[in-house]
Amino acid sequence: MYTVVKLFKDKYTGEIILPGSSFICDENERIKDLINRGLIKKTETEAEDGGWKDYLQKYPATIEYLSSCTKKELQAILEDKGIEYNTRQTKTELIKLLKGGD
Repeated sequence: MYTVVKLFKDKYTGEIILPGSSFICDENERIKDLINRGLIKKTETEAEDGGWKDYLQKYPATIEYLSSCTKKELQAILEDKGIEYNTRQTKTELIKLLKGGD
C-alpha cells in the first residue's frame, strides 16, 4: 500500500486523489511512475503484510476505494477472490459483485 504525498488526478478514473489518502495498485510501472513523480510513497503496511492483496483480505474494501480502482484492478481482485465475472461488465457491476450484490 502507498500513501499519497501530493494531490493528483488519477488518469484512469479522473478522480482527484488527496494527500494522506491510501493508494493501492498492482501495476508496477504505474507505481514506479507515481513514486518517481513524488506523488506517492510506500507505507509501512506494504512491507509488513505483503501488499494490497493481504490488505484487502484484512480490511474489506469500501465503495470509495473500489470506485478509485481501474476496471483491470477490479477484475484482478475478483479473480483473487475466486468470484466469476464477465469481461463486458461495467466497473459498477464489478463493484456490486465485490460487495456481495447480484
